[in-house]
Amino acid sequence: MSLLQRLKAKSKWYTGWELDNGRDRMGSFSWKDVEGYVDEIVKRTTEFVILVPEVPIAGTNFMQTCMDEEHENYHLEICFGREHGYVIYGMDDVSATQVKAYLKQYLEERLVPDTEGWDLICEKDSVGQPELFVQIGRKISREDPAVTAELTLCVHDPVGYFEAHREQYEAHSIETAEDLDILRWIGLVDILEQCGYACDRDYRDTLEQFVYFVGQLHQMQRAGLTIEISGLDTQESIPQWCVALDEAWAEKGYQMAVLDMDSDSYVLFPCPIAEYRELADLAARIGHRIMLAKEA
Repeated sequence: MSLLQRLKAKSKWYTGWELDNGRDRMGSFSWKDVEGYVDEIVKRTTEFVILVPEVPIAGTNFMQTCMDEEHENYHLEICFGREHGYVIYGMDDVSATQVKAYLKQYLEERLVPDTEGWDLICEKDSVGQPELFVQIGRKISREDPAVTAELTLCVHDPVGYFEAHREQYEAHSIETAEDLDILRWIGLVDILEQCGYACDRDYRDTLEQFVYFVGQLHQMQRAGLTIEISGLDTQESIPQWCVALDEAWAEKGYQMAVLDMDSDSYVLFPCPIAEYRELADLAARIGHRIMLAKEA
């Protein structure tokens, strides 16, 4: 390649694509722009970088990267479109060199990486979606008929359920019935809480408040779980307290999990260790998250 060709390659601009860095969405950019924003992620001046092709590449809708806080490295994701939804696979602890290579191949060569062995981050399929909400509620409540009956009403007629429980939804700042998915997820969370299988706790909870409300959950009595308050530090917070609980409950096969509400509260429930992955996968299939409380 001649010097002129190399200079042209270095200054090549991409149009039709979209580059999103959390501040701007650019419809025309160079590879140097992408590379620069990727470098800014570890400097904490850019939160993420998303590349969206003009048309899907090998069935993919976008590739994105952000900070992997646990490993002080990068997290990479790629989204595959489906007839009735999408699925996102991700990989942690990716080096800057690897991330740039994946993004550059996607942008310049239209190549999609082999995602075998990657983690399932999120899967959303509108077909059969309502029943997945019911499955989650039934598993967490151990087939409690009250939970199943109320949740069935909610997920199969979310608008009617919203109208009948408008005050309940307004407490979550939901004032219209436009997003059926959100109506179902909030309905699931509230039903589990009202029936005593989950508790929605503020991040500012004192240790005494945390211990009291967790202690009222049905799973505590059924599984013989206890909380030794003397072993918890009053100066710590819910995720740190849950680390200690996980260690104490390990011999009984339980750990603390949360239904993610994308808020500064924690919807907590004691979860059998053997069932956590299945619950997390069910939530991912409907575009939501169930995660370990210690990681929330």
